[in-house]
Amino acid sequence: MATTSSPADIAGLEAQIATETARFNELRLSGGSLNEPKKILSELKKALALAKNAGKEKKEKAVPAATGEAGSSAPAAKKKERLLLKTAKV
Repeated sequence: MATTSSPADIAGLEAQIATETARFNELRLSGGSLNEPKKILSELKKALALAKNAGKEKKEKAVPAATGEAGSSAPAAKKKERLLLKTAKV
């Protein structure tokens, strides 16, 4: 797979998805087997998603500096705090 995708590749994938979706819908209405078309359609959609996100890099979440204690315990404490806030009082 190429690291950069051209708009022609994306348009081609979208066209393939449209034809496979139409085929899938026809089979669904006629009561045919849906396993293979569903698998093909999902693979095409995954390929399209990868092609659209190929040029983008993930933004890393900024980890706030923990003051006082080790940074590894800060996320666990924050999660526990959120759980406590969501828990109903008895």
